[in-house]
Amino acid sequence: MSCLPLCADRASADERLLRAHHAEFVSFRFWRDAGYALGALIGGITAALASLDAAIVVAAALTAASGFLAWALMRETHPD
Repeated sequence: MSCLPLCADRASADERLLRAHHAEFVSFRFWRDAGYALGALIGGITAALASLDAAIVVAAALTAASGFLAWALMRETHPD
């Protein structure tokens, strides 16, 4: 008996799974990379207008606010 039909079915299933999640990965990467760019702009502008210490405080405050919002608004989708 040949492994070819079984391997072809497995490859087809893997490809469907990858295509289903592709849009999610693209969206995640877009927002992650946009966050890097926006964070660099905010940090640079704050450092130029105020000081490096102020830029660090702003970065810490935004990070804390982001973590708090994620904790408060997001729900676990795969609980253990």
